[in-house]
Amino acid sequence: MHQPADTSNDTYNRDFADYYDRITKHKDYHAEIRTLAEFIRSVIPDPNPSILDVGCGTGNHAALLAETGPSVTAIDLSPDMIRIAKSKNTRVKFMSGDIAEMEATGFHFSYSLFNVVNCLDSIPTLIAFLKAISARLIDGGGFLVEAWNPIAIIAAPPEIVERTYEYDDETIVRKVVPASELLNQRLDLQYYIDVYSRDSRPIKIRSFSVVHRLVLFTPLEIEYALKEAGFKNVNTLTALPEMAPAGPHDRMLAFTCQK
Repeated sequence: MHQPADTSNDTYNRDFADYYDRITKHKDYHAEIRTLAEFIRSVIPDPNPSILDVGCGTGNHAALLAETGPSVTAIDLSPDMIRIAKSKNTRVKFMSGDIAEMEATGFHFSYSLFNVVNCLDSIPTLIAFLKAISARLIDGGGFLVEAWNPIAIIAAPPEIVERTYEYDDETIVRKVVPASELLNQRLDLQYYIDVYSRDSRPIKIRSFSVVHRLVLFTPLEIEYALKEAGFKNVNTLTALPEMAPAGPHDRMLAFTCQK
């Protein structure tokens, strides 16, 4: 049985939101959006599609996708992440809340990227989440969801990763320490963030930590949940930006399907 994951704002809180964009500087959002925009055009014939981003975080994907033309609505449970997203003054309609309580419908395409679904605590919760997305799509609408691949995690368990980000005003050291319970399909990622001044004698000016508690759904479990939620034509690919045929060693997967 899956153990509960953390879906509260204790993880995606003010500290984490304030530094999220700075500690994901290594991520190539532009490359991911080029692939995503091309994929949407290939499956949605409407020249002006309406797009729903579920679990948008600080809105980087949504903002870049909106620049390519579509109308984008983006939602996230964390009000602090949405606070940062709204400060970017993009064309995106950002909102904080639960997708199950969202009133808007009629979207041509939706996506939920990185490990949003891994923050859910069970298969029934996953199915309910996917049903809420399906209910907001038009018939024939497309959907893409990314998730960790537990097969790859078992073959090569995550190791401690430390990255340093240099900015004009500060230096940020981000360390991620994994703790896995693979028999329970669990992976906890402890983030340690230390912020230093850029003086000739740097001093630590801020320090905090958060834990991301993840459930590692298998590809078969995700495919089952998608079908239970009313999706069909499920394909398994590598995650953005490649979206190539997937193999057992790919740590992140993308599942594409149609309502």
